[in-house]
Amino acid sequence: MRHAFNHHFQRCENEWEFIERPDSPPIVSNLPKNIYISLSHSNGLICLAISGSPIGIDIEAATKHRDFLTLAKTIMSDDEVNYYIQNASTHADLFYRMWCAKEAYYKALPSSEQSATSLDKIFSPALLENKESWFLLEGKIGHIVLAVVVKNYPKKIDCNYYLTTSNQLQVIWTQ
Repeated sequence: MRHAFNHHFQRCENEWEFIERPDSPPIVSNLPKNIYISLSHSNGLICLAISGSPIGIDIEAATKHRDFLTLAKTIMSDDEVNYYIQNASTHADLFYRMWCAKEAYYKALPSSEQSATSLDKIFSPALLENKESWFLLEGKIGHIVLAVVVKNYPKKIDCNYYLTTSNQLQVIWTQ
């Protein structure tokens, strides 16, 4: 994160102040005003989004064989589950698409709203069709599924890739 902030804001890496929190992404206490960030990781990949409006990002490695229907019933509304069942030929792809869209939207919400929101109440078909006041940007590279939900449609997106010290690929989206 320090490297990405250094690259994006042209400040030294050691200037950034992080507040660590258990089971939550760190808070960067000295981000410029009106800057929003979102963080996601999966299977050794880390993805960070930086934006001038509320943003959420989710990345998933779609490599695991799972009981998708059981998982779908825990994160989807009844209407979404029915839609999911009707599209049996694309269960894995559809599951990861809906999961990532919901997770990204949830992360974009203010923390005060997150505590009152469950994934099954987020209607992903509306997000997938961009019928909400939020915008969904999606991508897939091989088995990696990515979703970005942003309040204001970006005029520009920069995507930067960095190798970490352990030679892991890191993707940074900025708006």
